[in-house]
Amino acid sequence: MSLNRSEKEAVISEVTSLAAKAQTLV
Repeated sequence: MSLNRSEKEAVISEVTSLAAKAQTLV
């Protein structure tokens, strides 16, 4: 499965935001 660069960036930003939320909960 190949992803476009923009799609990769979108996934990375999504994961980053989720990680930020997780750190906030901890």
